[in-house]
Amino acid sequence: TDTRYNYLLSVWTSGWTVTEAQRYQLAQECTFKKLYVLLLGAPGSGKNYTFTVRQEGASPASGLVVVIADAATSGNDTVNTISIADGDSVGIEVNPGSTPATVGAIWGLVCNVAVPPTVTSQAFTAKEDTTATGNGNITFDGGENCDIRGYVWDLASQGAPGNVAPGSSGYANDVAEGGSFGEGAFTSSLTGLPTGDTIYGRAYAHNSKGYAYGAEVNFLTKPAAATNVAATSNQTDKVTVTWTKSTGASGYKVYEGANLLDTLGDVATYDDSAAPAGSIDNAGTATASDGTAVSYVTLSLASESTANGAARTYKVVAFNATGDADDSATDPGNRTVGAITYQWQRSAADSDADYSNISGGTTDPYNDTSAPSNGIGRYFQCILISTDASNTPQTSTSDRGYTEGVTDNISLSDAAVPDRILNPALTDNVALSDTSASQVILVGVLTDNISLSDAASAEVIFTSVVADNIKLSDTLLDNIITTLALTDNISLSDATAVIRVISETLTDNIALSDFALFTLKRIRAMSDFTGRDLSDITLRDLK
Repeated sequence: TDTRYNYLLSVWTSGWTVTEAQRYQLAQECTFKKLYVLLLGAPGSGKNYTFTVRQEGASPASGLVVVIADAATSGNDTVNTISIADGDSVGIEVNPGSTPATVGAIWGLVCNVAVPPTVTSQAFTAKEDTTATGNGNITFDGGENCDIRGYVWDLASQGAPGNVAPGSSGYANDVAEGGSFGEGAFTSSLTGLPTGDTIYGRAYAHNSKGYAYGAEVNFLTKPAAATNVAATSNQTDKVTVTWTKSTGASGYKVYEGANLLDTLGDVATYDDSAAPAGSIDNAGTATASDGTAVSYVTLSLASESTANGAARTYKVVAFNATGDADDSATDPGNRTVGAITYQWQRSAADSDADYSNISGGTTDPYNDTSAPSNGIGRYFQCILISTDASNTPQTSTSDRGYTEGVTDNISLSDAAVPDRILNPALTDNVALSDTSASQVILVGVLTDNISLSDAASAEVIFTSVVADNIKLSDTLLDNIITTLALTDNISLSDATAVIRVISETLTDNIALSDFALFTLKRIRAMSDFTGRDLSDITLRDLK
């Protein structure tokens, strides 16, 4: 039938003639591709039909070409394409080869009329603190390759832009890529993003018919790294780690080296109570005095020392729903050792064993007034305690010490100590002459030749010279204050007064019994064996 579509088909043996314009159809802008031909019979052995779709006047090689030969009845061209503009004329030419059999033919092709492309947006990937990858897909190129594809993004959600350029889309930022792009997935690299913030974006593409955008997608950038990380080195029970918070962080991870210590919420401090404790690394060398004092042993300690706990290196990693930020800078910290307390101990016997605490012995140095008297030796050591040390308590070295002792025939002459306390007994022939001490307190028995028996005192205080071989046995007098020498063989027996006052002449072997005055002071000197008349002694100094 003579319709305009029939003019598309021309069977000719040697090419189209000048009348070929009658056999073309005007076309609108489009793209031809995928030519299919089906014959109702085979061309025959050694024979063929060549089908060509082309623009008017164009070379057959520039069109869609299908050759069906021999016993075949179908063919197709799925490789070539023809871009047609508005007003172009196109047609199909059928050229027989070697007089093939006359058969019917059915043919068809795809005519893509150009429209804006179709684009989808996929979720962002490779999401970091300031960068991310936008993902899109040109699912339909609109009938022709696209010349632009990319991503627009903003910090606020925007409505669907429509068929407009990115600058008019409402999104503040555009990442564009130029070229020739068919259908398929693509990516866009987003940079300069704010940390810890929500990014909104759309994929888009452009062809000659306009722009198309995918749906809006969003994501949260990672927070920036935590800053100003600082770990303490001055606490005994923990290390405190602090830092400055990061924008957009929902929490923080605290590490010691590569080891995760804890995962925290939106805070800016962490206490590491598991940090290694300090230690008492040297309990010291104990020293006990050797008879330097009558009433005590002086105890002292040297070279004791402590060590801080092993240092830990800390870092803090901020995080949010997207992931972890970069590591912070590191900072070392450690625990210290608190104040040391002391407890001195003394052995039960004169051997380095069986120690017990000395009541009140908690200082360094310390005078042990409860140590055995009269030079009896004991061993001493010190227990060092620090509540926060890892190895508390620690024990110092030990040392033997003793008080100053007084035994028979000890010469106390020329003693320069202000006070001497003699707890043991002084026996016969103890030389107390020339003693320059201000006081000698005797609570034992002083024997030899002078009898002050039955006196009821606890102390005999001599501030003058007491000559050798004086017998002061059984003295119980509270106070006898003498400012002169008592000569040998003077009998002062049976004294019963608490304090005796002598205000008359004393001669050898005189009995001074029954004196009842409370105070005896300022008695003049009595020389050995002279029998000096002491009648000149007066009461002028008695009070």
